Amino acid sequence: MRCSWITAFVFGLLVFPGLGFAAGCTEESYLSSCNECTFDEYGKMDEDCRKQFEENGRNCLITNQPAILFLYAKPEKCPSLSNCQMQFNMCKEMAGTGTDEGDCSSPQVKECFAKADSCISQAVNHCNAKSSPCAGLFILSTMAFVLISRKA
Repeated sequence: MRCSWITAFVFGLLVFPGLGFAAGCTEESYLSSCNECTFDEYGKMDEDCRKQFEENGRNCLITNQPAILFLYAKPEKCPSLSNCQMQFNMCKEMAGTGTDEGDCSSPQVKECFAKADSCISQAVNHCNAKSSPCAGLFILSTMAFVLISRKA
């Protein structure tokens, strides 16, 4: 199984501390990177540019779905998030063209991101509804910490 930049892009959104998809953040960041980043002669996207758009996706997520901070940090609270990642990986594997530039031109790859955003938003909403009352306080305090540390 080939690990492409798109898979790395999605996992990259999950790294800071456990961020992922929400409110179209992944699809929007992916499309922006395709439109604004350059590609080398082999169709590989510029790494620094891609990372900037991953950061934009994380910021988008913090704004739109702060509950994912808590849910991703505690995977047992929301196993459906892992299911969304598996679905995305399968979709991308089937739709991928073999190059970053080709993938950026593929409506099928774009659809993988749209489906992932939808899946994760539904999972977060479902799991957040089941979480304890303390989760809200944890989410707000974590969000405040992240926003304050970004401004510093």
